[in-house]
Amino acid sequence: MKKKNPSNPLSLSPNLPPESFLLRWAPFWIVALSLLLYANTLGHQFALDDAIVITENSFTQQGLKGFKGILTKDTFFGFFMEEGKANLVSGGRYRPLSLLFFALEYQFFGENPFVGHLFNLIWYALTCFLLWKVFTSLLSSLDPKARDWISLMGTLLFVAHPLHTEVVANIKGRDEILALFFSLLSLYSYLCWVDKGKWKYLGWASLSLFLGLLAKENTITFLLILPLSAWVFRGQKPTRLAPWLAIVAPAILFLTIRHGVLGQTGTGIPPMELMNNPFLIYENGKYILMPFGEKMATIFHGLLIYLKLLIFPHPLTHDYYPRHIEIKNWSSISSLLALGIYTFLGIYALLKIKTKSLYAYSILYYIATLSVVSNLFFPVGTHLSERFLFMPSVAFTLAAGYFLYRPGTFMKPLFPHLISLVLLVGFGFATIARNPVWYDNSTLFLTDVKTSVNSAKLQNAAGGEKIRLGFESKDETYAKNLYQEAIVHLTRAIEIHPLYKNAYLLKGNAYVYLEDYPMALESYAQALRLDPGYKEAYNNRLVALRKAGQYYGEKLGDLNKSIIFLQEAYSYEPRDYETNRLLGIAYAIGGKPEVALGYFQNAVEILPEEAGAWMNLGMVLGQLEKREESIRAFSKAKQLDPELQMPQ
Repeated sequence: MKKKNPSNPLSLSPNLPPESFLLRWAPFWIVALSLLLYANTLGHQFALDDAIVITENSFTQQGLKGFKGILTKDTFFGFFMEEGKANLVSGGRYRPLSLLFFALEYQFFGENPFVGHLFNLIWYALTCFLLWKVFTSLLSSLDPKARDWISLMGTLLFVAHPLHTEVVANIKGRDEILALFFSLLSLYSYLCWVDKGKWKYLGWASLSLFLGLLAKENTITFLLILPLSAWVFRGQKPTRLAPWLAIVAPAILFLTIRHGVLGQTGTGIPPMELMNNPFLIYENGKYILMPFGEKMATIFHGLLIYLKLLIFPHPLTHDYYPRHIEIKNWSSISSLLALGIYTFLGIYALLKIKTKSLYAYSILYYIATLSVVSNLFFPVGTHLSERFLFMPSVAFTLAAGYFLYRPGTFMKPLFPHLISLVLLVGFGFATIARNPVWYDNSTLFLTDVKTSVNSAKLQNAAGGEKIRLGFESKDETYAKNLYQEAIVHLTRAIEIHPLYKNAYLLKGNAYVYLEDYPMALESYAQALRLDPGYKEAYNNRLVALRKAGQYYGEKLGDLNKSIIFLQEAYSYEPRDYETNRLLGIAYAIGGKPEVALGYFQNAVEILPEEAGAWMNLGMVLGQLEKREESIRAFSKAKQLDPELQMPQ
């Protein structure tokens, strides 16, 4: 066995057969596997947050004309189109790069999910190819066979890892892909500058870093990773001013632009709403901040889940909102275990980085890129997310490739091939199997709610989706079953999150479709108690009151109860045309044409161009034996609608 170079701890002797066909064609296998594993997403629709950044984003929908709005507003502004609402999560969001690409695609291809998914695949394949180039560059001091095998295997593990399905299979995940692509390009360019000394490479590193920041803020962690990589793998001490200026300048520029766009919304103060701040607890009818000890214990429990998902990515879900992740305290074994593991990893990395250990480097890369989404330093609006591991997983796959290659007494020359093949096949099949779940919102919500059973957000989403499916169904029995199932989901959402006004709104909608109007009205009333200015609940309650009046009058023949509901609707909104029309009909049928007259006159005032309103007025005037006025009303109705059949 060849001895290690004492100045290079990464030196390895080859533990493989002579250069193989696999290694010679490494770029082809990487790109081919990237495309193959995600080919089954090309027929998918838009899903989840695609609405925020594509289908319902007014700037994206303008194509090239929307560029100005994308560059000068919060990323969510184009969806909400209202100042303040874009700042749903602490700190605001300024990630214009992916939206610029979406607007460009909309300009040339329209609202086309195939195009979005195709470009996600292309960008993912390019990112994986670039990752292989970076791994090869980082490990350039190794024996060529060792370098090529570790680089290829580490990259293939990254390509196939099922955790990445959320990023690649969801078009909105383009921000994660672009952030990693430009971060890696910055690292590769930086290493080229160290190797070749040409300033153009430092310029590319600086530009790439800036573009990565425009894609997503976690790129800023490469301010540490670039000099760390140059020191560990090239021996360059981080003392020169030029490289620091080259990487700090784009970060300062980005932060300046970000502050100029977001202003005080970028301060990072967490909102007091559970769906945007999971570290709240419900006490005495309101939410208060979770005690610091419980918050930290819960965060470390989530950090343990991240490690588990990297090693054993099952089960997967897109939703880790409260309370899918349980509130923990420091008596929790998982929290203590996580604290112990991360403490050990941190100490190990700090001690071993002096020897330029690849494992120590991987740990520091992992901790650095995970830190900004860990909730330890900045609130991110949820406990954790699989997409947050997209950038940190680079460290895991590099270390895994290195570990699988390392020679040992129990490893035969083909052992790395066999164990790696098992991992790749397992990861690959899991990825292909997970992709179809991202087909559309219905498939995603109704699949993942079986995993995230304690997520208020997903229970709410599943309930809303079942209401939509029921409304679109032509099978009345099937639709009714869906509405009843929706109520079960929404009730569970409210149990988890008692102040969830949208769940009350949707629950009211389900009861309306089931024609259970008292329950619908109570649900809307509860939503309005939580938020008196809730427009959707206000409008839906008015509709429910009208429908209740119509239902009790037409279907149950209970005219008195019908009028009670309609009168409440009238007191709620006196200038509503349909309420006045129905009240007029109810009183006319009830033998009170003189009362009906007032409501029909109101209806005509509200919608003077509605022929039916004039006809109703003419009929009640006839009942009151006001012949001339009745004739004028009928004439007006006929004038507005010549096809209207007049009563004889």
